Parts: sequence; structure tokens; C-alpha cells
Amino acid sequence: VHNKYLLVWAETGAIGLAAFLWFLASTLRVGWQAATSKDTVVGPIVAGLTLGLLGGMIHMLVDIYHSRIHLNMIWIVAALIMVLRQYCMTWEPSRAADVAASDARRL
Repeated sequence: VHNKYLLVWAETGAIGLAAFLWFLASTLRVGWQAATSKDTVVGPIVAGLTLGLLGGMIHMLVDIYHSRIHLNMIWIVAALIMVLRQYCMTWEPSRAADVAASDARRL
């Protein structure tokens, strides 16, 4: 095999490939949602992570990602995207302004 997708298909079958592709696609979708959030700090970070994951997915078309380091990078980036999306969903601009104002008063 000459790419990761064919390797996953050969090792786990069509259902395994579908699960792998579903995981990657859902991570990209979640990353897009978080990147377009109103949070001006976390949004660009998630956008960079999502584009990095997309670049890794494109690179998997020509490489089998044989070493553990490459695969761990994919899992860590996916986990960071999920966590930062959850942070973006719970972040409230009015609450953040209240916290910043109370911090300023303490100084």
C-alpha cells in the first residue's frame, strides 16, 4: 500500500476505513465550528490546528504514517480541537468582561 487510507482499509476492512474517515471528518467539522466562534483568542488557534489536521490528512494520501510519532500527533491535535471547541461553546463574552473588570479592580 502507498497511503494510510489503503493501509487502514487493508488492515481493518471497509467498516474500519469508514470509522477512520468518520473520525477525521467529524474532527474537521468540529474544528470549523470552533474556528468560526466569537472567541478571538481560541478561534485562530483552533483554525490553525484544524488546517494542520487537514494537511496531515492530505499527506496521508502519499505516506503510510508508519511511526508512532505521526499517529500520536494526529490524536493529540484531534483531542485539542475537541477540548477547545468545548471551551468556545461555554465561553460567554459578557462573563469574560465581568472577570476582566473584577481582575482590574483587584489591581
